Amino acid sequence: MSNSDEPSKLVIPEELQHLVDETSEKKSRQLRGWAEQSFKDHELSLVESGEKVEVWYCGRPDGSSVYHFYVAFTPHAISVYGDIGDMLIRPGWNRGLGWLRSALHDGADEHFSYLLGKVPSHRAKKNFFPGDVIEHLQEEAAGRNGYFDEDQCLAKSQELIDEWAERVGYSYIDGGEPRDWWDACSAKGLDYEYAGGFEDYDSDMYWCAYALRWFVRKWVATYEAGEAGAEAHPLP
Repeated sequence: MSNSDEPSKLVIPEELQHLVDETSEKKSRQLRGWAEQSFKDHELSLVESGEKVEVWYCGRPDGSSVYHFYVAFTPHAISVYGDIGDMLIRPGWNRGLGWLRSALHDGADEHFSYLLGKVPSHRAKKNFFPGDVIEHLQEEAAGRNGYFDEDQCLAKSQELIDEWAERVGYSYIDGGEPRDWWDACSAKGLDYEYAGGFEDYDSDMYWCAYALRWFVRKWVATYEAGEAGAEAHPLP
């Protein structure tokens, strides 16, 4: 097929070019790699065990505090805190390690949507990912999302991305905030349902989620393998 016969594609304005790679998927891949590298030499030890409270320490055997963290189980909550940040999870009354293992599929979970959904809403932190918006508009322009009329997909998507770029160009921010995107959607008569959905949990929450996944994997590998000390864990 000659170039002239190729279908037209969405043109990404110059004002948005630097945001193309700011996607939630790319951020997740980066954090996953950093977390795996940061925790690879950690060891696990039980530092507090009581009737209602249990605390585990996860850190390097040389005593370094770099990327070390604690995982605490209490009747009302599970918390993780340390050199990675902190996060509070409210899974329900008396749900401890058994619940955490299930929520993370014994450490196989890659997305954490269920786990992070148990963080109280006033503590949950999210970021806007403009790269996700651009990917969505590219799909829309190609007629694969079904929101716009098929014959108008490219034109409508181009109008919308141009409106967004114009607002970014006049803004004091670099386009990494949702306000300009929402305003562009509003200007084109699109509702919040269309404009929303391009946020994801921030890096601090994912760091804590990866720390909990490491903890679960290590606990399963250590205690389900029958190593000494397995009987010391009293929580379900």
